[in-house]
Amino acid sequence: MMLIHEDDLLSTLFRVPYMRQRYRISDYPNIKDLLAKWRQFLKKFPDENTCYNYFFQLKWPNGFRCPQCHFPNASKITSRRLPIYQCYQCHHQTTLTAGTILEQTRLPLQKWLAAFFFLSLDQLGVNALQLHLLLQVTYKTAWSMHRKIRQRISQADYFHPVGGHPTSISISSSISIDLTKKETDSTELTEGNEPTKTNELTESPKETINRVSTCGIMFERAPGHKAVMIGFEIADDLYDPALEQIKIKLIPQQYLISREDGNSISFSYIELFKEQHFAIESTVVPAPRMRYRKKRAVQRVFDQVVKRLVQTYGTIRNKYLQYYYDEMCFYYQAAIQKINLFQRLSQLSMVNYVA
Repeated sequence: MMLIHEDDLLSTLFRVPYMRQRYRISDYPNIKDLLAKWRQFLKKFPDENTCYNYFFQLKWPNGFRCPQCHFPNASKITSRRLPIYQCYQCHHQTTLTAGTILEQTRLPLQKWLAAFFFLSLDQLGVNALQLHLLLQVTYKTAWSMHRKIRQRISQADYFHPVGGHPTSISISSSISIDLTKKETDSTELTEGNEPTKTNELTESPKETINRVSTCGIMFERAPGHKAVMIGFEIADDLYDPALEQIKIKLIPQQYLISREDGNSISFSYIELFKEQHFAIESTVVPAPRMRYRKKRAVQRVFDQVVKRLVQTYGTIRNKYLQYYYDEMCFYYQAAIQKINLFQRLSQLSMVNYVA
């Protein structure tokens, strides 16, 4: 269960990823803070048992609940590395990692938490090559871990429509999500009988601030990348409009219309994009109808996302590009809302999305 030593941490993080962009230690101002956070992580999660208890509290904060019948009592079978819980009522068997991105993993839980820690570092892009060295695992394993995390971020993106209130992650008995976009029986998705217990592992509710903002869409094409549609919410500030939310989605080829002056998008895709990624109550304004300052603010953020993608990952295949865009938007959103990224990634890893 070896993790990287503190002396080798900086040299691994600031090496040349894919021989393109050199991360200089002088570019990162919080070196002492970074080392202090790593020491704090090792102190908080020194062994596998501590990590298990942390994930248990995230998944079952009110104690074990059967994912099938929600019965609170179960027998514990300890013949395997991770205990199996068998419900006394329906005899359903489950584990801590069942239905999560950690399911069937052979890695120690401490390495998963360490991966969340490194991916949550401010101003640093960590790729699979660096994870491979930091976690002392094979490159294939590091790439698979990172891919699972990105896929879970993309799943979570569906429940955060632009211009609406994001659906809260239900850290309850069966760890599921309440679908607000579809008419669904809520009893199948969440456990509503038990009140959610507030503890240090869950985020405290934030005050709702009434602010005037505009929702919009923009068509862009990054150099060397496919065409994308950008959905965003931006504050109505005349001199300094701040971007509050952003989604970047690849446009399917069948919706692109070739013209002499460049590509255009079919109207049907614009309506489909609004339906899928905007709140029902929001009014969406096309970017050409907005003030220049607002359009420039969105383009500036998009350029930053593309730059960080290239610096961190180098060349990305189109097959996986959407996951990378979702990941970058997730990090940007967390920075705006000042969310604890380590805590949010840990929560997402335990969520079982029920469609």
